[in-house]
Amino acid sequence: MFDTIIHLRQNLTRTSFKLMLCGILPLVAASACTERGDITFEQEENFGAIEITIFTNGANLDPDGYIVMIDEGRSEEVEINASLVIGALQAKRYDANLTDVAANCSVAVNPLIFTIIADVTIDRVFEVTCS
Repeated sequence: MFDTIIHLRQNLTRTSFKLMLCGILPLVAASACTERGDITFEQEENFGAIEITIFTNGANLDPDGYIVMIDEGRSEEVEINASLVIGALQAKRYDANLTDVAANCSVAVNPLIFTIIADVTIDRVFEVTCS
């Protein structure tokens, strides 16, 4: 009976599974096969991006803009009515917080919770109202 190995490989756009029979394809699978036919896994990093748009309205708008903070410690300055793209984020769930907001302004939803998908740029919006 042939020993089998499952080789898992994730790339930027899809997940593909390859079943290789170590006994039949020794030249192709030799580097992944073990004597016992153990299962081995290989994984590449999956990255995506988020485009965050800030809409600010009302009176007495925040004069110095805001800071967008991503839960892994990344932060970017952004103007009061602008967009920014944060890239090279691993495919997983994140929180984005809008900080440095003036006392007379409020953010409709803060934090924004989002999930990065490999090789995709997602869009999210912070709505800020000032009085």
